Amino acid sequence: MPAECDPWAAAAERVAADGGSTGGPLRMPGCRRLVVVVAHPHEELCAAGGLLHELVARGVPVSTLVVTDCGAEHLAAAYRTLGLTRVRRHRLGLPGGRVEASEHDVLAAVSELVGFGDPDGLWCLAPWERDGHPDHDAVGRAAGIACSAYHLPLLRYPVAATDRIRSLRLPDPRTHHLALTEPIRRRKNRALARLRGAGSSADVEQVATTEVFLGDHGAAGWG
Repeated sequence: MPAECDPWAAAAERVAADGGSTGGPLRMPGCRRLVVVVAHPHEELCAAGGLLHELVARGVPVSTLVVTDCGAEHLAAAYRTLGLTRVRRHRLGLPGGRVEASEHDVLAAVSELVGFGDPDGLWCLAPWERDGHPDHDAVGRAAGIACSAYHLPLLRYPVAATDRIRSLRLPDPRTHHLALTEPIRRRKNRALARLRGAGSSADVEQVATTEVFLGDHGAAGWG
């Protein structure tokens, strides 16, 4: 597992319970279907496992597009632990660390997922294009182009930049947080432990109390 998505490494820098500089609680007005674009398997769980659990529990259909196969060990067990067995998972199979060279393939794959079917209520979740990791940035750019072309709301999640965003103290209306209840934190913690092959006994304190997202599309209500 890459260090920037290791929940035990991330826990070394504790996060304030108020979510730092987040502009407000996460809201997703009218979200009735979600497509999640992921650079490396498991990053969707690290960054947004609580959100995915909440949406699936609400009956929202969720699909993921995983661009590379780096770090896919124990992923199925982690999905089961977090209650995400109904999530449809798609793989692109690009080599890790070289996604930028195939960014057009990522754009085509994202467009295929979001460009067909009823767009009403469709949201997209993708890495922040300024995250700082070349694979994350390339995937974020491709998702942004596709969502712009199809006029879809796009919510972004940081991975490598999570601690940097949390540490900012100036309010930023683009930044939103999802507060995790203790039961969801415990379930997410068990799922992340599965990713490490560590079983399910790790301490819930390893999981931050909030998940952080960035969005400019009026995230102001579940709808």
